[in-house]
Amino acid sequence: METSSIDIASSIKSILFTNAPHLESEALLEADPEKTLDEIKLRIQQVGQELAGIGKRLGAAGESEREEVLAEQKEMKDVRDRLIDERDLLRLSMLKAEEISGGYLLEGEEQKRSQKLRKFIRNLRDRFPQSAEIFSQIEGAIDEMGAGDQSAQRLVAEDSSDLKVGFHIGEDPVSSCQHYATGSYNEALLGYVAEANTKTMVVRNEKGKTIGRRVTRLLELPDGSPAIFLEEKYASTASGIVDTVMLKHILDKAARAGLPVFMKNEVPVPEGYETRASDQSVESKGGRAPIVYVDADGGTKSRNKFKISNIVEIVNISE
Repeated sequence: METSSIDIASSIKSILFTNAPHLESEALLEADPEKTLDEIKLRIQQVGQELAGIGKRLGAAGESEREEVLAEQKEMKDVRDRLIDERDLLRLSMLKAEEISGGYLLEGEEQKRSQKLRKFIRNLRDRFPQSAEIFSQIEGAIDEMGAGDQSAQRLVAEDSSDLKVGFHIGEDPVSSCQHYATGSYNEALLGYVAEANTKTMVVRNEKGKTIGRRVTRLLELPDGSPAIFLEEKYASTASGIVDTVMLKHILDKAARAGLPVFMKNEVPVPEGYETRASDQSVESKGGRAPIVYVDADGGTKSRNKFKISNIVEIVNISE
């Protein structure tokens, strides 16, 4: 069975949502993306009109006024450029299955082709050079189209504290902001091997190739009891089978230890389980690494101290 374009669209949306803080995007976090996109488009038009007015004033400005008008023009151009970035990031997160399978963005009521999808993504990558790995990951997800599902393979999940796995977490299975050579957050890599409450769960196929990874943390609930917290998944395939293998592995482990399992965002869970919004928080009260990176808490944290709220619990409903 091939990885579907619906799965890929969902994967792209998840990648962008997870990396919204790195992209400094507020639009990606809005609850109503279509309304937000319309508002951004309208604001771009308004800024364009304001720039036209500034251009006329610049043409009529005397020498004493010119510098002030130029500064105003630059400020408005910066606003316009940021709005365009937000528009395009949000548009990418709203890709339809038919756009992915067809390779073109479709616009208007008649859904006419506007531009090639690959060109659109590469243009965004050029505008966000510090986050180029995010767009490479998105292109990798699209490359899964027709590549075949991993479900026919024997996948194995395991927890690792291996130095190489920890230091290559931003390279394998996909490039991310913690790539050891180029990542903008690679100063936090020590946190994956120095902190006793942090493990890297990896999924490998029958050839031993890593195709997915997810950081797991042993944190504290408000009453001091332990809980397992799952960070976001990174995978070289958009297939949901990697999530399934990961969750079955960690849920079996949690059941044996009698520990609850929490995440930041809802994901499809194995049969017999469901996700429920929780009013609790999970906390790490300190560690040895100078800096750690916490996806679910928006980035780098000092000395492994952080608290994560607005979480969901994965609950066994078969018992």
